[in-house]
Amino acid sequence: MAPTDWLQLFLPDEEEKDPRFRARIDRLSVIGLRVIAAVCVSGVLYGSVTAWFVPGLLSVMGGWTTPLTILTMGLLGLAFSFWPRGDRYARWAGLLVGYGVAVVQFSSAASIVERPEVGYFLFSGIVTGVMLIGMAALPLKPMQVLALGAAIAGTYTVAIPWVVPNVSLTREVELVFVAQVVFLCTVSSRRFTSKGRGSRPRIGGSSSPGPSSTSTAEVWTS
Repeated sequence: MAPTDWLQLFLPDEEEKDPRFRARIDRLSVIGLRVIAAVCVSGVLYGSVTAWFVPGLLSVMGGWTTPLTILTMGLLGLAFSFWPRGDRYARWAGLLVGYGVAVVQFSSAASIVERPEVGYFLFSGIVTGVMLIGMAALPLKPMQVLALGAAIAGTYTVAIPWVVPNVSLTREVELVFVAQVVFLCTVSSRRFTSKGRGSRPRIGGSSSPGPSSTSTAEVWTS
């Protein structure tokens, strides 16, 4: 990889500086934010309906506080996506919603789980789900994916034990797994952003060389 390619991991590439391509990225980010918001809302609704039919499920979910908090974040993200000036920041808003959902679920799981192995499983599952949904819905650059994973793992390692004192700090196994997930997602996002380097359809039907960001939202709108 050339030095200029490494810089693309940290800085916006030339394509994102193009106003027309930037408008496309912003549009896909708005759609991706709505996808993330829909996942939050639908997940809470599904869990709430299921809780009426499965005894004890509500206590496992941590009561109504956790689902209502996630529902609120999803609705806020959905409202932000309709803000006329929010398209420029929709990608970061989606990352913030994903990070917030992970932290809320960590706090809830850590406070109700008594067996460490169950907590390890939940932690790994939460991180994997948030990373994959965020990477699929939003046109993320590799460093944004890495920052999301590092923020989630760092919060769980440092901040959560202060909020929930009974959480043990000896979690080497799941932290290694999370590091692997974050690394694979970061590498995969690099593959996505470099896809189409030879030619990329531009607005207007022509094609030109340059990297492009792809996401589930782009597939839906193509």
